[in-house]
Amino acid sequence: MLKNYDFKNESDCRFNIDFPQDQSSDEKYAKEIVSLIEDGKNFVGSIKLVFKKEHDSVLRFHSCEEYERRIEACKLKLANVTMEELYSDKAIVGDVLDKGYKPTVMLTAVERISMLKESKVVQSAVQNAIKGGS
Repeated sequence: MLKNYDFKNESDCRFNIDFPQDQSSDEKYAKEIVSLIEDGKNFVGSIKLVFKKEHDSVLRFHSCEEYERRIEACKLKLANVTMEELYSDKAIVGDVLDKGYKPTVMLTAVERISMLKESKVVQSAVQNAIKGGS
């Protein structure tokens, strides 16, 4: 997902490449919740702009032309990355592709709420995200 909105040239290219991972650790779960909060804030901000009739502000970040511009700005960096490199990057895939990997699956909402209530790491991350930091 390309997340930077100010690509003036190729050196300004910044992007995130995400791969699904389990949220068995407090840090991973906190990161997932913070991402949801940030996405929600962005969505609400876009809706506010639409209701204020500021459509151009929304289009500036979400038009096909804007996405094409972002991709073009990152083209050289992305063209030189192989799938093998991406899948072998632990920062992207974690341990999910390791031989013998067994995911920790939290099946119930009770377990997720319990983690929210008991984990200082998760609580701190959520509070920071709500306040505006991350």
